[in-house]
Amino acid sequence: MNVNQDVDVTVVGAGPVGLVLAAELALSGATVQVLERRPEPDESMKAQSINIPTAEALDRRGLLPAAEKVQREVLGRMGSFARMVGDRTLGEGRRAPDSRFTGHFAGMILDADLVDWSDPDLAAHTAADGARMVPQRELEALLAEHVARLGVPVLRGVEVTALEDTGDGVLVGTTAGPVRTGWLVGCDGGHSAVRRLAGIDFPGTDPELTGYQAVVDIADPEKLANGWVWSPAGVYRCGPQPGRVATMEFDGPPPTSPTLGFARAGGPPWRRSPSRSCRPACAGYRGPTSR
Repeated sequence: MNVNQDVDVTVVGAGPVGLVLAAELALSGATVQVLERRPEPDESMKAQSINIPTAEALDRRGLLPAAEKVQREVLGRMGSFARMVGDRTLGEGRRAPDSRFTGHFAGMILDADLVDWSDPDLAAHTAADGARMVPQRELEALLAEHVARLGVPVLRGVEVTALEDTGDGVLVGTTAGPVRTGWLVGCDGGHSAVRRLAGIDFPGTDPELTGYQAVVDIADPEKLANGWVWSPAGVYRCGPQPGRVATMEFDGPPPTSPTLGFARAGGPPWRRSPSRSCRPACAGYRGPTSR
């Protein structure tokens, strides 16, 4: 699929933020396209739930039933994992809620039964009366179907290489050819190409920790406590999804990306997640006037 040469808005990044923005713009009558540098959807394990405002946004667009279907499947897998390890809890001493997931604090699941749902601040919410266990990859798939129904093209394997302010819009160089757009929006993450090419500063704090995670087959799962575990040797997490193991190191980012050799040499055998820092996740760029 070729890039559209002239559109109102070009969104860079086909994650949840980029897809939601593209959908809302299309519903408002704008011509939109989404550019994503990855050739295929990212199947790696990332965020595992959405909060109430996000669930409400899905509800307003008729997408909450699909999200709840995903949640039922996720909770089913979590229940199977809990039975496998002989543990009916998620985290230390917190029972997994049967129908509502309200979130967690420091890895400890919050018990929905202890929430006063008659509180006016909570009662004012829509049908999305709690957080939902919807992993990011499933959320992205759900949103990709949504934008497809709206006729928004998501062009994968297309990378932004340059941009130029033309006075009445933006000329964007891509690996699939040039694009003229009234507005260019970068929803392409912490290493945003749009932010870098536009010369937008990235203020914030330096990374303070590195998270590693892996999805593995565990030989003796009953030997690992389910949830977050604190010990003199450090912190690790097992579950609640089957096979998910994670740990954190609080000494900043690693000097290089870990490899299989690094793991075999005694380093943590986990894939490195982006180091957490206190910086905004998205960037935007536009010409001086809208088209």
